[in-house]
Amino acid sequence: MIWVWVTGDSSDDESESEGDSSTVSDCESVVSGTGVIDRTGLVQLDESDKLGEIIEKKFVARLSYVGIDVRVEYIHRNMFNASEIAQARLSSFQIYTKSVEKKNGGDANVKYAWFRGSKDEIHKIVVYGFGFDNVRKNDGFGHGVVLSADHSPLERFDDDV
Repeated sequence: MIWVWVTGDSSDDESESEGDSSTVSDCESVVSGTGVIDRTGLVQLDESDKLGEIIEKKFVARLSYVGIDVRVEYIHRNMFNASEIAQARLSSFQIYTKSVEKKNGGDANVKYAWFRGSKDEIHKIVVYGFGFDNVRKNDGFGHGVVLSADHSPLERFDDDV
Protein backbone atom coordinates (compact mmCIF):
# COMPACT_ATOMS: atom_id res chain seq x y z
CA MET A 1 0.00 0.00 0.00
CA ILE A 2 1.28 3.39 -0.97
CA TRP A 3 -0.05 6.71 0.34
CA VAL A 4 0.46 9.92 -1.66
CA TRP A 5 -0.15 13.40 -0.26
CA VAL A 6 -0.49 16.22 -2.77
CA THR A 7 -1.04 19.95 -2.89
CA GLY A 8 -2.41 22.06 -5.72
CA ASP A 9 -0.93 24.76 -7.93
CA SER A 10 2.41 23.30 -8.88
CA SER A 11 4.75 25.19 -11.13
CA ASP A 12 6.34 21.89 -12.14
CA ASP A 13 5.11 21.03 -15.60
CA GLU A 14 6.31 17.47 -16.00
CA SER A 15 4.12 15.47 -18.29
CA GLU A 16 4.01 11.87 -19.26
CA SER A 17 2.74 10.22 -22.36
CA GLU A 18 -0.68 8.65 -21.97
CA GLY A 19 0.74 5.30 -22.96
CA ASP A 20 3.26 4.90 -20.14
CA SER A 21 2.99 1.45 -18.71
CA SER A 22 5.88 1.52 -16.23
CA THR A 23 5.11 -0.47 -13.15
CA VAL A 24 6.98 -1.76 -10.16
CA SER A 25 5.36 -4.43 -8.04
CA ASP A 26 5.58 -4.41 -4.25
CA CYS A 27 7.86 -7.43 -4.32
CA GLU A 28 10.25 -6.02 -6.96
CA SER A 29 10.89 -2.59 -5.52
CA VAL A 30 13.56 -1.61 -3.07
CA VAL A 31 12.51 0.92 -0.47
CA SER A 32 14.92 3.59 0.61
CA GLY A 33 13.03 5.54 3.22
CA THR A 34 13.59 8.05 5.94
CA GLY A 35 12.34 5.72 8.66
CA VAL A 36 9.14 4.43 10.21
CA ILE A 37 6.72 7.13 11.34
CA ASP A 38 3.78 7.21 13.76
CA ARG A 39 4.24 3.55 14.74
CA THR A 40 2.02 2.68 11.76
CA GLY A 41 4.73 1.02 9.72
CA LEU A 42 4.75 3.79 7.12
CA VAL A 43 8.07 4.73 5.55
CA GLN A 44 8.49 7.98 3.64
CA LEU A 45 10.05 7.16 0.28
CA ASP A 46 13.16 9.05 -0.78
CA GLU A 47 13.10 11.03 -4.01
CA SER A 48 15.50 8.45 -5.47
CA ASP A 49 13.09 5.55 -4.89
CA LYS A 50 12.01 4.07 -8.26
CA LEU A 51 8.52 3.11 -7.03
CA GLY A 52 7.88 6.62 -5.69
CA GLU A 53 9.11 8.14 -8.95
CA ILE A 54 6.71 6.02 -11.02
CA ILE A 55 3.75 6.77 -8.74
CA GLU A 56 4.46 10.50 -8.71
CA LYS A 57 4.85 10.73 -12.50
CA LYS A 58 1.69 8.74 -13.14
CA PHE A 59 -0.41 10.67 -10.62
CA VAL A 60 0.78 14.13 -11.70
CA ALA A 61 0.51 13.27 -15.41
CA ARG A 62 -3.06 12.00 -15.14
CA LEU A 63 -4.22 15.12 -13.31
CA SER A 64 -2.24 17.59 -15.41
CA TYR A 65 -3.69 15.94 -18.55
CA VAL A 66 -7.07 17.43 -17.54
CA GLY A 67 -5.63 20.76 -16.38
CA ILE A 68 -5.17 20.17 -12.65
CA ASP A 69 -1.72 21.18 -11.40
CA VAL A 70 -0.52 19.30 -8.34
CA ARG A 71 2.73 18.82 -6.49
CA VAL A 72 3.41 15.63 -4.59
CA GLU A 73 4.54 16.55 -1.09
CA TYR A 74 5.56 13.07 -0.03
CA ILE A 75 4.83 9.41 -0.59
CA HIS A 76 4.65 6.83 2.17
CA ARG A 77 4.72 3.09 1.81
CA ASN A 78 3.08 0.73 4.27
CA MET A 79 5.69 -1.85 5.22
CA PHE A 80 3.14 -3.89 7.27
CA ASN A 81 5.67 -4.32 10.06
CA ALA A 82 4.16 -2.10 12.74
CA SER A 83 2.15 -4.80 14.46
CA GLU A 84 1.09 -8.42 14.34
CA ILE A 85 -2.34 -7.28 13.12
CA ALA A 86 -0.80 -5.42 10.17
CA GLN A 87 1.22 -8.50 9.31
CA ALA A 88 -1.90 -10.67 9.61
CA ARG A 89 -3.81 -8.36 7.23
CA LEU A 90 -1.03 -8.64 4.66
CA SER A 91 -0.79 -12.40 5.11
CA SER A 92 -4.57 -12.78 4.71
CA PHE A 93 -4.48 -10.74 1.51
CA GLN A 94 -1.61 -12.82 0.14
CA ILE A 95 -3.40 -16.10 0.94
CA TYR A 96 -6.60 -14.82 -0.69
CA THR A 97 -4.65 -13.63 -3.76
CA LYS A 98 -2.99 -17.04 -4.19
CA SER A 99 -6.37 -18.75 -3.85
CA VAL A 100 -7.98 -16.53 -6.51
CA GLU A 101 -4.93 -16.97 -8.73
CA LYS A 102 -5.20 -20.76 -8.45
CA LYS A 103 -8.94 -20.69 -9.12
CA ASN A 104 -8.55 -18.43 -12.18
CA GLY A 105 -5.69 -20.30 -13.80
CA GLY A 106 -2.89 -17.96 -12.76
CA ASP A 107 -4.62 -14.57 -12.85
CA ALA A 108 -5.36 -13.07 -9.42
CA ASN A 109 -6.71 -9.91 -11.11
CA VAL A 110 -5.16 -7.63 -8.47
CA LYS A 111 -5.29 -3.97 -9.52
CA TYR A 112 -3.90 -0.77 -8.08
CA ALA A 113 -6.42 1.95 -7.20
CA TRP A 114 -6.66 5.44 -5.70
CA PHE A 115 -8.65 6.35 -2.59
CA ARG A 116 -9.29 10.03 -2.02
CA GLY A 117 -9.04 11.05 1.59
CA SER A 118 -7.58 13.60 3.96
CA LYS A 119 -4.33 12.94 5.78
CA ASP A 120 -6.31 12.03 8.93
CA GLU A 121 -8.61 9.66 7.02
CA ILE A 122 -5.65 7.88 5.45
CA HIS A 123 -3.98 7.58 8.85
CA LYS A 124 -7.14 5.95 10.29
CA ILE A 125 -7.27 3.51 7.36
CA VAL A 126 -3.66 2.51 7.91
CA VAL A 127 -4.26 1.94 11.62
CA TYR A 128 -7.79 0.46 11.61
CA GLY A 129 -8.57 -0.48 7.99
CA PHE A 130 -11.55 0.64 5.98
CA GLY A 131 -14.67 1.07 8.07
CA PHE A 132 -17.78 3.14 8.60
CA ASP A 133 -15.79 6.40 8.66
CA ASN A 134 -14.72 5.79 5.05
CA VAL A 135 -18.21 5.05 3.71
CA ARG A 136 -19.58 7.97 1.74
CA LYS A 137 -22.80 8.62 -0.13
CA ASN A 138 -22.02 8.82 -3.83
CA ASP A 139 -24.81 9.58 -6.30
CA GLY A 140 -23.42 7.17 -8.87
CA PHE A 141 -22.58 4.27 -6.57
CA GLY A 142 -24.73 4.58 -3.45
CA HIS A 143 -22.99 4.06 -0.09
CA GLY A 144 -19.56 2.48 0.09
CA VAL A 145 -15.83 2.86 -0.22
CA VAL A 146 -15.19 4.08 -3.75
CA LEU A 147 -11.80 3.54 -5.37
CA SER A 148 -10.63 4.85 -8.73
CA ALA A 149 -8.57 2.92 -11.23
CA ASP A 150 -4.88 3.75 -11.01
CA HIS A 151 -5.02 5.41 -14.43
CA SER A 152 -7.92 7.69 -13.37
CA PRO A 153 -7.12 9.49 -10.09
CA LEU A 154 -9.37 12.39 -11.13
CA GLU A 155 -12.51 10.31 -10.56
CA ARG A 156 -12.01 10.61 -6.78
CA PHE A 157 -10.13 13.93 -6.63
CA ASP A 158 -12.17 16.73 -5.07
CA ASP A 159 -11.42 20.20 -3.73
CA ASP A 160 -12.10 19.10 -0.16
CA VAL A 161 -8.90 17.06 0.17
